[in-house]
Amino acid sequence: MMQETGSGKYEQLLERCRGLEPIPAAVAWPCDESSLAGAIDAGRDGLIVPILVGAAAKISEVAKAKGIALRETEVVDAPTSRAAAAKAVELVRTGRAELLMKGSLHSDEILGAVVARETGLRTGRRCPHGRGSSAASPPCCPPRDPARAGCRDRRPRRKRCPSSSPPRG
Repeated sequence: MMQETGSGKYEQLLERCRGLEPIPAAVAWPCDESSLAGAIDAGRDGLIVPILVGAAAKISEVAKAKGIALRETEVVDAPTSRAAAAKAVELVRTGRAELLMKGSLHSDEILGAVVARETGLRTGRRCPHGRGSSAASPPCCPPRDPARAGCRDRRPRRKRCPSSSPPRG
């Protein structure tokens, strides 16, 4: 018997995207298994057309070691993660890509490239970004009532364990 996990919201989102054209996406520094597989899987599912931006030798090495088929995926060589971030932002700025996707580089590196005064994606407006995450509520913390969304939780606060209180004096 298979146990179903999650709420199904990602599956619903993917279903809504099935009829849409894939979006060219510059993937900055996909030099680990998770980010490389995520980009390739999203391409295989027809969500994006990945343009991998990073150390070409490292990307090929990870792909080979983890059995990830790159096939016809475009790879733009960049020697460092900062250079990859700058190049990926350039691809978006020039219109070759419509979406910027973070790989295995640090967030400050890609965001630094996005907000760079001369070469970034500044428009004089706010810069939206998104991050997806989902986790089931543990049994001790039931999900909040949607009717109360945005309201302070009125459950009584838990008392601190006396052993975790700082010493007085």
